[in-house]
Amino acid sequence: KLQDLFVFTLIFLILILFNACSQQKSGWQGTAEEVDGVMIVTNPIDPFYGELTFELEEDLSIGNEQDDKYLFYRARSIALDSDVNIYVVDSGNYRIQKFNRQGKYIYTVGRKGQGPGEFSRLYDLYIDSQNFLYVREYRRLQVFNESGKFVKVIPLNVNLVDFAVDTEGNLFGNADLQPIDNAVRAIIKLNSKGEIVQDIAKYFDLGIKIIVTADRTFTLSPNHTYTPSLCFTQMERDVFVFGYSSGYILNLFDKNGKIFLKIIKDELLQPISQKEKEIIIGKALKSLARGNIKIPRKKVKEALHFRKYRSCFEKIITDDSQRIYVQKVKSVFDEDDDYTFDVFNRDGLFLYQLSLSFSPELIQNGFLYDIFTSQDSGEVKIIRYKIKNWDQIKTGIN
Repeated sequence: KLQDLFVFTLIFLILILFNACSQQKSGWQGTAEEVDGVMIVTNPIDPFYGELTFELEEDLSIGNEQDDKYLFYRARSIALDSDVNIYVVDSGNYRIQKFNRQGKYIYTVGRKGQGPGEFSRLYDLYIDSQNFLYVREYRRLQVFNESGKFVKVIPLNVNLVDFAVDTEGNLFGNADLQPIDNAVRAIIKLNSKGEIVQDIAKYFDLGIKIIVTADRTFTLSPNHTYTPSLCFTQMERDVFVFGYSSGYILNLFDKNGKIFLKIIKDELLQPISQKEKEIIIGKALKSLARGNIKIPRKKVKEALHFRKYRSCFEKIITDDSQRIYVQKVKSVFDEDDDYTFDVFNRDGLFLYQLSLSFSPELIQNGFLYDIFTSQDSGEVKIIRYKIKNWDQIKTGIN
Protein backbone atom coordinates (compact mmCIF):
# COMPACT_ATOMS: atom_id res chain seq x y z
CA LYS A 1 0.00 0.00 0.00
CA LEU A 2 2.83 2.40 0.85
CA GLN A 3 4.52 1.61 -2.46
CA ASP A 4 1.29 2.22 -4.36
CA LEU A 5 0.78 5.50 -2.48
CA PHE A 6 4.33 6.60 -3.31
CA VAL A 7 3.82 5.84 -6.99
CA PHE A 8 0.47 7.67 -6.99
CA THR A 9 1.95 10.74 -5.28
CA LEU A 10 4.96 10.79 -7.63
CA ILE A 11 2.73 10.56 -10.71
CA PHE A 12 0.47 13.30 -9.35
CA LEU A 13 3.42 15.64 -8.73
CA ILE A 14 4.77 14.98 -12.24
CA LEU A 15 1.37 15.77 -13.74
CA ILE A 16 1.13 19.01 -11.75
CA LEU A 17 4.63 20.04 -12.84
CA PHE A 18 3.89 19.14 -16.47
CA ASN A 19 0.61 21.08 -16.40
CA ALA A 20 2.26 24.09 -14.75
CA CYS A 21 5.08 24.14 -17.33
CA SER A 22 2.57 23.88 -20.17
CA GLN A 23 0.48 26.65 -18.67
CA GLN A 24 3.49 28.94 -18.25
CA LYS A 25 3.90 28.70 -22.01
CA SER A 26 0.24 29.72 -22.32
CA GLY A 27 0.87 33.02 -20.56
CA TRP A 28 0.42 32.10 -16.91
CA GLN A 29 2.70 34.38 -14.87
CA GLY A 30 3.16 32.17 -11.80
CA THR A 31 5.80 29.62 -10.83
CA ALA A 32 5.79 25.94 -9.91
CA GLU A 33 8.59 24.01 -8.25
CA GLU A 34 8.98 20.83 -6.25
CA VAL A 35 10.57 21.17 -2.80
CA ASP A 36 11.09 18.06 -0.63
CA GLY A 37 8.34 16.17 -2.40
CA VAL A 38 5.82 19.02 -2.21
CA MET A 39 4.75 20.95 -5.30
CA ILE A 40 4.68 24.69 -4.57
CA VAL A 41 2.59 26.76 -6.96
CA THR A 42 2.87 30.54 -6.59
CA ASN A 43 0.22 32.62 -8.34
CA PRO A 44 0.26 36.27 -9.39
CA ILE A 45 -2.19 38.65 -7.74
CA ASP A 46 -4.55 38.70 -10.75
CA PRO A 47 -6.56 35.68 -11.99
CA PHE A 48 -5.70 34.24 -15.39
CA TYR A 49 -9.23 34.60 -16.79
CA GLY A 50 -10.25 37.70 -14.82
CA GLU A 51 -13.75 38.13 -13.40
CA LEU A 52 -16.24 35.26 -13.32
CA THR A 53 -20.00 35.75 -13.22
CA PHE A 54 -22.40 32.95 -12.37
CA GLU A 55 -25.59 33.22 -14.42
CA LEU A 56 -28.04 32.14 -11.70
CA GLU A 57 -31.64 31.02 -11.96
CA GLU A 58 -33.63 29.98 -8.89
CA ASP A 59 -34.36 26.29 -9.35
CA LEU A 60 -35.85 25.16 -6.02
CA SER A 61 -37.13 26.64 -2.76
CA ILE A 62 -37.78 24.53 0.35
CA GLY A 63 -39.47 26.04 3.39
CA ASN A 64 -42.98 26.57 4.74
CA GLU A 65 -43.73 27.89 8.22
CA GLN A 66 -47.23 26.37 8.04
CA ASP A 67 -45.96 22.80 7.63
CA ASP A 68 -43.68 21.30 10.30
CA LYS A 69 -42.02 18.99 7.75
CA TYR A 70 -40.78 22.05 5.85
CA LEU A 71 -40.19 24.34 8.83
CA PHE A 72 -36.66 25.49 9.71
CA TYR A 73 -35.79 27.41 12.85
CA ARG A 74 -31.98 27.63 12.83
CA ALA A 75 -30.75 25.93 9.68
CA ARG A 76 -26.97 25.67 10.04
CA SER A 77 -25.78 23.65 7.06
CA ILE A 78 -26.75 21.60 4.00
CA ALA A 79 -25.41 18.28 2.71
CA LEU A 80 -26.09 16.12 -0.34
CA ASP A 81 -25.92 12.34 -0.70
CA SER A 82 -24.92 10.38 -3.81
CA ASP A 83 -28.51 10.60 -5.13
CA VAL A 84 -28.52 14.40 -4.66
CA ASN A 85 -31.06 14.17 -1.83
CA ILE A 86 -30.87 17.29 0.33
CA TYR A 87 -30.23 17.20 4.09
CA VAL A 88 -30.78 20.27 6.26
CA VAL A 89 -29.23 20.57 9.72
CA ASP A 90 -31.67 22.55 11.91
CA SER A 91 -30.09 23.15 15.32
CA GLY A 92 -33.10 25.16 16.53
CA ASN A 93 -35.42 22.18 16.07
CA TYR A 94 -32.74 19.61 17.06
CA ARG A 95 -33.21 17.61 13.88
CA ILE A 96 -32.09 16.87 10.33
CA GLN A 97 -34.65 16.88 7.52
CA LYS A 98 -34.16 14.91 4.32
CA PHE A 99 -35.70 16.00 1.00
CA ASN A 100 -35.40 14.53 -2.46
CA ARG A 101 -33.86 16.50 -5.32
CA GLN A 102 -37.31 17.92 -6.17
CA GLY A 103 -37.67 19.25 -2.61
CA LYS A 104 -40.20 16.68 -1.39
CA TYR A 105 -39.92 15.75 2.30
CA ILE A 106 -38.67 12.19 2.98
CA TYR A 107 -37.91 11.86 6.70
CA THR A 108 -36.55 13.49 9.87
CA VAL A 109 -33.58 12.33 11.91
CA GLY A 110 -33.34 13.15 15.61
CA ARG A 111 -35.12 15.16 18.28
CA LYS A 112 -34.13 17.07 21.40
CA GLY A 113 -32.43 14.95 24.03
CA GLN A 114 -29.17 13.30 25.03
CA GLY A 115 -29.81 9.67 24.19
CA PRO A 116 -28.92 7.70 21.05
CA GLY A 117 -30.43 9.38 18.01
CA GLU A 118 -31.17 12.56 19.99
CA PHE A 119 -29.42 15.93 19.78
CA SER A 120 -28.59 18.52 22.41
CA ARG A 121 -26.01 20.66 20.56
CA LEU A 122 -26.38 20.07 16.84
CA TYR A 123 -23.75 21.61 14.56
CA ASP A 124 -22.91 19.91 11.30
CA LEU A 125 -23.35 16.90 9.02
CA TYR A 126 -21.14 14.85 6.72
CA ILE A 127 -22.36 12.11 4.35
CA ASP A 128 -19.88 9.40 3.34
CA SER A 129 -19.65 7.34 0.16
CA GLN A 130 -22.14 4.78 1.56
CA ASN A 131 -24.64 7.56 2.37
CA PHE A 132 -24.07 7.14 6.11
CA LEU A 133 -24.73 10.32 8.06
CA TYR A 134 -22.09 11.60 10.51
CA VAL A 135 -23.72 14.22 12.72
CA ARG A 136 -21.46 16.52 14.71
CA GLU A 137 -22.37 17.68 18.19
CA TYR A 138 -20.09 18.99 20.91
CA ARG A 139 -17.37 16.37 21.40
CA ARG A 140 -19.23 13.53 19.76
CA LEU A 141 -20.42 12.26 16.39
CA GLN A 142 -23.60 10.25 15.90
CA VAL A 143 -23.78 7.96 12.89
CA PHE A 144 -26.99 7.02 11.05
CA ASN A 145 -27.52 4.80 8.02
CA GLU A 146 -29.11 5.84 4.74
CA SER A 147 -32.59 5.15 6.14
CA GLY A 148 -31.98 7.47 9.09
CA LYS A 149 -31.59 4.64 11.61
CA PHE A 150 -29.15 5.24 14.48
CA VAL A 151 -25.93 3.18 14.17
CA LYS A 152 -23.43 4.35 16.80
CA VAL A 153 -21.83 7.20 18.74
CA ILE A 154 -18.20 8.21 18.20
CA PRO A 155 -16.92 10.07 21.30
CA LEU A 156 -14.41 12.88 20.70
CA ASN A 157 -11.79 14.28 23.06
CA VAL A 158 -11.54 17.51 21.04
CA ASN A 159 -13.93 20.10 19.67
CA LEU A 160 -14.02 19.30 15.96
CA VAL A 161 -15.00 22.46 14.07
CA ASP A 162 -15.14 21.03 10.52
CA PHE A 163 -14.65 17.42 9.49
CA ALA A 164 -14.73 14.85 6.70
CA VAL A 165 -14.43 11.05 6.38
CA ASP A 166 -12.13 9.17 4.02
CA THR A 167 -12.80 5.89 2.19
CA GLU A 168 -11.42 3.87 5.14
CA GLY A 169 -13.63 5.50 7.77
CA ASN A 170 -10.94 7.75 9.23
CA LEU A 171 -11.91 11.27 10.30
CA PHE A 172 -10.09 14.46 9.32
CA GLY A 173 -10.87 17.92 10.60
CA ASN A 174 -10.10 21.26 12.10
CA ALA A 175 -9.92 21.10 15.90
CA ASP A 176 -9.45 23.47 18.81
CA LEU A 177 -7.00 21.53 20.96
CA GLN A 178 -6.63 24.26 23.59
CA PRO A 179 -9.15 27.10 23.22
CA ILE A 180 -8.15 29.07 26.38
CA ASP A 181 -5.08 31.31 26.81
CA ASN A 182 -2.53 30.14 24.22
CA ALA A 183 -4.82 28.40 21.73
CA VAL A 184 -3.72 25.51 19.54
CA ARG A 185 -5.67 25.06 16.34
CA ALA A 186 -4.86 21.95 14.37
CA ILE A 187 -5.67 19.81 11.37
CA ILE A 188 -5.88 16.29 12.73
CA LYS A 189 -6.59 12.71 11.69
CA LEU A 190 -8.71 10.46 13.91
CA ASN A 191 -9.48 6.78 13.56
CA SER A 192 -13.02 5.38 13.33
CA LYS A 193 -13.19 5.32 17.15
CA GLY A 194 -12.56 9.07 17.38
CA GLU A 195 -8.99 8.73 18.68
CA ILE A 196 -6.37 11.19 17.40
CA VAL A 197 -3.74 9.33 15.41
CA GLN A 198 -1.95 12.19 13.64
CA ASP A 199 -1.37 15.94 13.89
CA ILE A 200 -1.10 17.17 10.31
CA ALA A 201 -0.61 20.88 11.04
CA LYS A 202 -0.68 23.11 14.12
CA TYR A 203 -1.09 26.86 14.58
CA PHE A 204 -0.67 28.80 17.80
CA ASP A 205 -2.73 31.84 18.70
CA LEU A 206 -4.31 33.65 21.62
CA GLY A 207 -7.38 31.85 22.89
CA ILE A 208 -10.38 32.83 24.98
CA LYS A 209 -9.62 35.59 27.46
CA ILE A 210 -10.81 35.23 31.06
CA ILE A 211 -11.72 38.57 32.63
CA VAL A 212 -12.41 38.96 36.33
CA THR A 213 -14.36 42.00 37.57
CA ALA A 214 -15.43 42.97 41.09
CA ASP A 215 -18.49 40.73 41.07
CA ARG A 216 -18.28 38.43 38.03
CA THR A 217 -15.97 36.39 35.81
CA PHE A 218 -16.32 36.51 32.03
CA THR A 219 -14.79 34.72 29.07
CA LEU A 220 -14.24 36.77 25.92
CA SER A 221 -13.48 35.34 22.50
CA PRO A 222 -10.70 37.06 20.51
CA ASN A 223 -12.57 36.46 17.26
CA HIS A 224 -13.56 39.41 15.12
CA THR A 225 -13.78 40.25 11.41
CA TYR A 226 -10.01 40.18 10.87
CA THR A 227 -9.06 37.31 13.20
CA PRO A 228 -7.16 34.57 11.31
CA SER A 229 -9.06 31.32 11.01
CA LEU A 230 -8.09 27.75 10.22
CA CYS A 231 -10.24 26.63 7.27
CA PHE A 232 -10.71 23.02 6.17
CA THR A 233 -12.69 21.18 3.50
CA GLN A 234 -12.61 18.05 1.36
CA MET A 235 -11.80 18.06 -2.35
CA GLU A 236 -12.52 14.38 -3.01
CA ARG A 237 -12.91 11.36 -0.74
CA ASP A 238 -9.19 11.00 0.03
CA VAL A 239 -7.92 14.52 -0.71
CA PHE A 240 -8.36 17.47 1.65
CA VAL A 241 -7.62 21.21 1.71
CA PHE A 242 -6.73 23.54 4.58
CA GLY A 243 -5.30 26.99 5.12
CA TYR A 244 -4.55 29.34 8.01
CA SER A 245 -5.69 32.76 6.89
CA SER A 246 -2.96 34.93 8.41
CA GLY A 247 -1.22 34.33 5.07
CA TYR A 248 -2.41 33.18 1.66
CA ILE A 249 -1.33 29.53 1.51
CA LEU A 250 -3.59 26.56 0.78
CA ASN A 251 -2.41 23.01 1.49
CA LEU A 252 -3.65 19.84 -0.21
CA PHE A 253 -2.99 16.54 1.56
CA ASP A 254 -3.91 12.87 1.19
CA LYS A 255 -5.47 10.33 3.57
CA ASN A 256 -2.05 9.58 5.09
CA GLY A 257 -1.67 13.22 6.12
CA LYS A 258 1.00 13.97 3.52
CA ILE A 259 0.90 17.48 2.07
CA PHE A 260 1.63 17.17 -1.65
CA LEU A 261 0.64 20.63 -2.95
CA LYS A 262 0.93 24.17 -1.59
CA ILE A 263 -0.99 26.92 -3.37
CA ILE A 264 0.32 30.44 -2.75
CA LYS A 265 -1.18 33.68 -3.97
CA ASP A 266 0.94 36.82 -4.14
CA GLU A 267 -1.54 38.67 -1.94
CA LEU A 268 -0.98 42.24 -0.76
CA LEU A 269 -1.53 42.18 3.01
CA GLN A 270 -3.81 44.95 4.31
CA PRO A 271 -2.85 46.70 7.59
CA ILE A 272 -5.66 47.09 10.15
CA SER A 273 -6.24 50.82 10.62
CA GLN A 274 -7.06 52.51 13.92
CA LYS A 275 -10.49 53.40 12.57
CA GLU A 276 -11.19 49.75 11.80
CA LYS A 277 -10.13 48.78 15.32
CA GLU A 278 -12.51 51.35 16.81
CA ILE A 279 -15.40 50.00 14.73
CA ILE A 280 -14.72 46.43 15.86
CA ILE A 281 -14.33 47.42 19.52
CA GLY A 282 -17.54 49.45 19.33
CA LYS A 283 -19.48 46.48 17.95
CA ALA A 284 -18.12 44.23 20.71
CA LEU A 285 -19.11 46.71 23.44
CA LYS A 286 -22.63 47.02 21.99
CA SER A 287 -22.98 43.25 21.94
CA LEU A 288 -21.91 43.01 25.58
CA ALA A 289 -24.27 45.84 26.54
CA ARG A 290 -27.22 43.93 25.06
CA GLY A 291 -26.45 41.18 27.57
CA ASN A 292 -26.11 43.75 30.37
CA ILE A 293 -22.39 42.97 30.63
CA LYS A 294 -20.08 45.82 31.60
CA ILE A 295 -16.40 45.32 30.80
CA PRO A 296 -13.89 48.19 30.50
CA ARG A 297 -13.04 49.16 26.93
CA LYS A 298 -9.35 48.50 27.55
CA LYS A 299 -10.06 44.91 28.58
CA VAL A 300 -12.21 44.34 25.49
CA LYS A 301 -9.46 45.70 23.24
CA GLU A 302 -6.89 43.39 24.87
CA ALA A 303 -9.16 40.38 24.41
CA LEU A 304 -9.72 41.14 20.71
CA HIS A 305 -5.95 41.02 20.11
CA PHE A 306 -5.51 42.92 16.86
CA ARG A 307 -2.75 41.73 14.59
CA LYS A 308 -0.89 44.05 12.23
CA TYR A 309 -2.71 42.79 9.12
CA ARG A 310 -6.17 41.62 8.18
CA SER A 311 -6.62 37.89 7.58
CA CYS A 312 -6.66 36.86 3.92
CA PHE A 313 -9.74 34.65 3.78
CA GLU A 314 -12.50 33.18 5.93
CA LYS A 315 -13.89 30.13 4.14
CA ILE A 316 -12.87 27.43 1.65
CA ILE A 317 -15.29 25.33 -0.38
CA THR A 318 -14.84 23.03 -3.38
CA ASP A 319 -17.04 21.90 -6.24
CA ASP A 320 -17.33 18.54 -8.01
CA SER A 321 -15.01 19.78 -10.79
CA GLN A 322 -12.27 20.03 -8.12
CA ARG A 323 -12.14 23.80 -8.18
CA ILE A 324 -11.35 25.58 -4.92
CA TYR A 325 -13.30 28.69 -3.90
CA VAL A 326 -11.59 30.89 -1.31
CA GLN A 327 -13.91 33.45 0.29
CA LYS A 328 -12.06 36.70 0.94
CA VAL A 329 -12.46 38.66 4.18
CA LYS A 330 -14.72 41.69 3.83
CA SER A 331 -13.67 45.08 5.13
CA VAL A 332 -15.62 46.43 8.10
CA PHE A 333 -16.25 49.48 5.89
CA ASP A 334 -18.14 47.38 3.33
CA GLU A 335 -21.88 47.92 3.58
CA ASP A 336 -22.95 45.83 0.59
CA ASP A 337 -23.76 42.13 0.72
CA ASP A 338 -21.33 41.02 -1.97
CA TYR A 339 -18.78 38.30 -1.25
CA THR A 340 -15.59 37.82 -3.26
CA PHE A 341 -14.08 34.42 -4.03
CA ASP A 342 -10.74 33.49 -5.57
CA VAL A 343 -11.17 30.38 -7.73
CA PHE A 344 -8.31 27.87 -8.20
CA ASN A 345 -8.16 24.57 -10.05
CA ARG A 346 -6.83 21.32 -8.62
CA ASP A 347 -3.33 22.09 -9.94
CA GLY A 348 -3.32 25.27 -7.84
CA LEU A 349 -3.73 27.81 -10.64
CA PHE A 350 -5.62 31.04 -9.90
CA LEU A 351 -8.28 31.04 -12.63
CA TYR A 352 -11.03 33.49 -11.69
CA GLN A 353 -12.31 36.01 -9.20
CA LEU A 354 -16.02 35.57 -8.45
CA SER A 355 -18.52 37.91 -6.76
CA LEU A 356 -21.77 36.68 -5.23
CA SER A 357 -24.51 38.41 -3.25
CA PHE A 358 -24.46 35.59 -0.66
CA SER A 359 -22.03 33.00 0.69
CA PRO A 360 -23.23 29.61 -0.60
CA GLU A 361 -23.29 26.46 1.51
CA LEU A 362 -22.52 24.21 -1.47
CA ILE A 363 -21.46 24.42 -5.11
CA GLN A 364 -22.22 21.04 -6.65
CA ASN A 365 -23.38 19.56 -9.97
CA GLY A 366 -23.87 22.99 -11.53
CA PHE A 367 -25.99 24.34 -8.66
CA LEU A 368 -25.55 26.69 -5.71
CA TYR A 369 -27.26 25.93 -2.40
CA ASP A 370 -28.04 28.73 0.05
CA ILE A 371 -29.73 29.12 3.44
CA PHE A 372 -31.87 32.23 3.09
CA THR A 373 -33.50 34.05 6.02
CA SER A 374 -36.05 36.75 5.25
CA GLN A 375 -35.20 39.99 7.07
CA ASP A 376 -38.88 40.94 7.03
CA SER A 377 -40.56 37.75 8.29
CA GLY A 378 -37.61 35.74 9.62
CA GLU A 379 -38.74 32.75 7.56
CA VAL A 380 -35.92 30.39 6.60
CA LYS A 381 -35.74 28.74 3.19
CA ILE A 382 -33.30 26.48 1.40
CA ILE A 383 -32.72 27.90 -2.07
CA ARG A 384 -31.10 26.08 -4.97
CA TYR A 385 -29.84 28.08 -7.96
CA LYS A 386 -28.95 26.64 -11.33
CA ILE A 387 -25.67 27.97 -12.74
CA LYS A 388 -26.70 28.34 -16.37
CA ASN A 389 -23.15 28.91 -17.65
CA TRP A 390 -21.63 26.05 -15.62
CA ASP A 391 -20.33 24.18 -18.66
CA GLN A 392 -18.46 27.27 -19.88
CA ILE A 393 -16.43 27.67 -16.67
CA LYS A 394 -12.90 26.43 -17.21
CA THR A 395 -10.94 24.02 -15.02
CA GLY A 396 -7.50 24.75 -16.50
CA ILE A 397 -5.49 26.93 -18.83
CA ASN A 398 -5.56 26.06 -22.51
